[in-house]
Amino acid sequence: MKKVTISMLGTEYPLCFSLRVVRSCGEHFGGLENMDIALTSGGAENSIAECIWLLSQMLDAGYRYELCEGKEAQKPPTEDALMDQFGLDDLADLQQCLTDTMNAGKERTVEAEAQKNGEAQEEKIG
Repeated sequence: MKKVTISMLGTEYPLCFSLRVVRSCGEHFGGLENMDIALTSGGAENSIAECIWLLSQMLDAGYRYELCEGKEAQKPPTEDALMDQFGLDDLADLQQCLTDTMNAGKERTVEAEAQKNGEAQEEKIG
């Protein structure tokens, strides 16, 4: 799973878009197809509240993933505490961070190993 980090009050926290977050989003937004609308419409007050909810879910997923990797993880702030760390002027940056986290999971990394003699293998077509 790919991680993105966010810095809040001088501390770096990992964010993940895990299957647990996907399921929670489906329940919370009435389907993933409704998520974008909820995060960007309904006025700034609604958008920031929905972004904070999603950030809280992704922070929890990042925390859980760090623990799965055997790392010492910093417990993330609660959803309520996050409401005190952001203002309306942070909305665009917060939306971008959430989008980056969702898109990170879509990236595919392909690793190729060189042949034993160190030469690249030719691919024959036809």
